[in-house]
Amino acid sequence: MIQTQKIKTIKELSELTKTMDKFGNEIVFERASEGYDYNKNTRLDVLIIGEAPGYDEVRIGKPFVGRSGKLLEEWLKLLEIKNFVITNVSKSHPIDPITKKNRRPDIDEIEYWKPILYKEIELLNPKHILCLGDTSYRTLTNSSESITKVIKTEQKFYYEGIPIFVYFHPSYILRNGNYDWKPDILSLNRRFNQKEGQIRL
Repeated sequence: MIQTQKIKTIKELSELTKTMDKFGNEIVFERASEGYDYNKNTRLDVLIIGEAPGYDEVRIGKPFVGRSGKLLEEWLKLLEIKNFVITNVSKSHPIDPITKKNRRPDIDEIEYWKPILYKEIELLNPKHILCLGDTSYRTLTNSSESITKVIKTEQKFYYEGIPIFVYFHPSYILRNGNYDWKPDILSLNRRFNQKEGQIRL
């Protein structure tokens, strides 16, 4: 079990993450919105959690910088979030040993990286968490509901009292090019900005 109890800052957590090479793949930690200062007391608006880094993320060293990252940037403009941090459940790049292509992290990888993710949430203390895709959604909620049903019924969950919102991973939308995501993102914007008691569960 990875010991994170003594970690007090995101910088320390990042340094620990760099040493965790159990799976032998490249590691990518997180990135913050322009102007966000980890050292100030400004509370983070949203922690965005994806699945795992891919080839583009490994090449540049930051999460969500490829085609998925470009689509996410469009969503963030519509969401009008002041400050955010983007991370993944798995910090290492999962590669299919046969096809050598990106793949989902398996259960061992998810369990290995959970303590790091939980520590990120503790240190960042975001107002909201946005889970993108099935892996992050199920990792934080343990829900058995389909992600499509959760999105369409606007279900909300909590992690340590922090509201969790759920949406498709950008890569899923890119694979389904005819899907009109704009109404969903505008709905998320509305829900982010509603008072707690007004949000439909």
